[in-house]
Amino acid sequence: MLTHKNNILKTSLVFLLMAASAIPLFKQQFATYLLLFGALLTLKHIRIGLDAILFLLLAFALEMYHNFYFDNYDMVATRQVMILFASALLIIYYVRLDLLPIYINILYYFSLISFVFFALWYADSGLIDSLVKAVPGIFIKTSVNYGSEANQVNPIIYNFDSNFTELGRNNGPFWEPTAFAIMLILGQIFNLFLTQKLFNKKGIVFTIAIFTTLSTTGILAYFLFVLAYYLFSPKLRKGVKLFIVTAILTVSVGLYTTLPFLSEKILNEVEKADYEMDKYGGDSRLASAMMDMKEISEDPVYILFGKGLDNNYRIAGPDKEVLRNCGDTSLLISWGAIFSLAYLCLLFYTFREMTKFFQVHRGYALVFTLIFLILGFSEVFLTLPFFYAFLFLGFIIKKQYIVKETVSAHNELAIN
Repeated sequence: MLTHKNNILKTSLVFLLMAASAIPLFKQQFATYLLLFGALLTLKHIRIGLDAILFLLLAFALEMYHNFYFDNYDMVATRQVMILFASALLIIYYVRLDLLPIYINILYYFSLISFVFFALWYADSGLIDSLVKAVPGIFIKTSVNYGSEANQVNPIIYNFDSNFTELGRNNGPFWEPTAFAIMLILGQIFNLFLTQKLFNKKGIVFTIAIFTTLSTTGILAYFLFVLAYYLFSPKLRKGVKLFIVTAILTVSVGLYTTLPFLSEKILNEVEKADYEMDKYGGDSRLASAMMDMKEISEDPVYILFGKGLDNNYRIAGPDKEVLRNCGDTSLLISWGAIFSLAYLCLLFYTFREMTKFFQVHRGYALVFTLIFLILGFSEVFLTLPFFYAFLFLGFIIKKQYIVKETVSAHNELAIN
């Protein structure tokens, strides 16, 4: 898929998309403009479709509406999201389907590196503490929440935050374990499309890495993925499928009831939802979802067009720093029902076009969309630049799929 001439630029752009989306050190202003600079390098090589431009204009129109509707709406929020949106659009139209193998390779090496630190933590946590203290200050991201300073040690290849150093959960290079699990599951989706397999060498590495995150949502979503993989397999007879599915469900129920980070964590969120809402105005997935739905229902205009990305208006309560970490309701309350519906349609459309192009079972399109929604309940990732880019991939694939049909005499399609 890749030629020597554009390999370095495409790899750099995919890494930038991943980094600006999920690596803490890059989730800052400088990374936004670095992503924009990289995107501008692609301008003379791409031709953007009208459908993608219309979706970008929808996002811009909604942000302009938020600026006019709310007094003193922060224009910085608008500028930030439109730069990220436009950069993601330019990059994906340049990288196109090369996104898949590049992403898999980058994530594969990140996973292998994470195993080293993960194993060291369980072998000698004191050694990890020494390594963390030795990291230069340039790789430490400092933030202030509720008046307290927090330092995040992130030398790009790994994130040494408290989830890892105190709980032993594998972050990879990303901002927290569930974010790593999300990126790994997407890697497995790409792996399935490219190889028609789930448990090849890289697939096994990704599977092990998913379990080392100890992410409740990630593991549950991955079990759904594996279940669909065997259900849709054309090589297995119905009796074999029934046996495997029964075995997977049995193991899933067993793990759910015995592992504390699965059943106990979910029950704890349910029990504490009212307390989290009353005291913090959110602060957990379920409480965040309930508060978002309560606040968006206060005005029909909010339901249609959202409340924007400025926390002064996005969050109704007095505490504007509260953690609202349910990504599904965050998409809805920020952008409104019209945009959210368009987003989900584009997400499904992209997966559908991928199943057609790579000739896998069409049912994966619905399963993968459902998996994204499950993961979105746990993390605010749907509005990250990498996933903005992913939305437009369906338009690109549709064009290439048509080309593949019309040039069948050549019996191949060069994806460059």
